[in-house]
Amino acid sequence: MDSVKNFLKNTYYYNKKVRIVKDLIKKIYSVFFKIIFSFKRKKFKFENVNKILFISIFFRGDLLYHTPLINILKKIFPDALIDVWVKTRSADILDGNPYINEIIVFDDIKTAEYNEITKFNLKGKINLLRKIRKNKYDLIVDYSGLYKTALYVLFSGAKNSFGRNLQEFGFCYTKYDDTNTFIVPGHLIKKNIDILKKGLEVTDNAWKKATEDIALKPQVFIITVPAETSSES
Repeated sequence: MDSVKNFLKNTYYYNKKVRIVKDLIKKIYSVFFKIIFSFKRKKFKFENVNKILFISIFFRGDLLYHTPLINILKKIFPDALIDVWVKTRSADILDGNPYINEIIVFDDIKTAEYNEITKFNLKGKINLLRKIRKNKYDLIVDYSGLYKTALYVLFSGAKNSFGRNLQEFGFCYTKYDDTNTFIVPGHLIKKNIDILKKGLEVTDNAWKKATEDIALKPQVFIITVPAETSSES
């Protein structure tokens, strides 16, 4: 029994040391690349925002809590087409959403160390990047904030980008936010909205108009199918 306890204890301290080293490495390369890519940290150019990509590839609950943000983006940029990159597991949540132009589904990006199976699928990843570049987005908003999605944004050719800096790859965006929603108190949707406000450089009046009727709840749309009428008399 003592040997098991010692094994678990040593494993715990080993994992803790590994996490500390990983965090230190992240901090070092984050500072380095922030300097290298400092040219990307500039003001948004919102004169002609015609195409927007919103990235949300975490689990279903995360996407549900991101749905009000899509509505806000549409109100701020009413003439823009909004595409959303999600995974198959949550794509149906967006069915019938009138604010969305296209739902882009790509699964082979790992978002968690548990309960998730992905393929290497290099060809699929290259094709996805080609599609994103071909779409020529004026703005990309990345609420996944992974280093993998951040790199897609970096090489997307988008004019403007904003993302959450969850893995120290904020240098890939025009602007990024460091907010840790696990620590900051309040409703998660409200916290997501506050992050978006900090990221987008819009006037107070425009922001108020875009959010005045946004409730702190997911926005899911139901598709109704007309009942079939019988031709028999």
